[in-house]
Amino acid sequence: MKPSLVLFYYKKKRYSCPETTFTTDAPGGSFWTRFKDPYSDNYRFLRKTIFDKVMSVDQELILASPYLLNNRKSEHLMQTMLNKQVKLTLYTNSLSSTDASYVAAQLYQHVYDWQKLGITTYVHAGEWIAETEVVFPETRQARWGMHSKTQIYKRSNGNEVMVGTYNIDNRSNHYNTEMGLFCKGNDELVQAVEASILQRAQQGYKIVENEEAVDRNGNKVNVYGAGEPDTTKMKYMWLPSWMFNFLL
Repeated sequence: MKPSLVLFYYKKKRYSCPETTFTTDAPGGSFWTRFKDPYSDNYRFLRKTIFDKVMSVDQELILASPYLLNNRKSEHLMQTMLNKQVKLTLYTNSLSSTDASYVAAQLYQHVYDWQKLGITTYVHAGEWIAETEVVFPETRQARWGMHSKTQIYKRSNGNEVMVGTYNIDNRSNHYNTEMGLFCKGNDELVQAVEASILQRAQQGYKIVENEEAVDRNGNKVNVYGAGEPDTTKMKYMWLPSWMFNFLL
């Protein structure tokens, strides 16, 4: 490790967690166990913890996930939050910042409906964000994506933050073995994580209308962040991605 990187590491602020929850899924969940046990009670512990945490939110919910694919349970959660007048903010990848065009195909089928419901959605622009130094300067010109899995729960009885491996998709819900660390009772940490998410999100694109997005200066941009042949490939992926959504 270079000396400059060592110094940077030790300059990072540390936070304490007055109330900590750690949840991990049990190994053994698979495609077949999902059909034997639809809610996967014997394996999917993290999903149930997140469900309980989200259901207790009464102010604001911020979700950052590289993949954002709804199923009936997550749709129910989102609608419950809206019915409670909870502010919802989502941050995920655009077509330009992911190689999973099949995921983008499903995202762009639903993201405009979310916007009409009052959900604020940001998509990563696929560009390098100058938060830290890079080892090789030429990598700044590469195609960048977001891969953080972070959630913030704002409540009248105490704010909380989650960091972990959980994506908002069916693979994390049913097949992968995921883990999450929850910290409640430290508003300074919650504010720091929220600021980090929003800083990156606002350097991307905000969905504002059907097939329309703007950058942080309010200028209209390509909602996909990408042109041909990526957009055509994504559109061809819509039908198979819809048919096999339960596997994504």
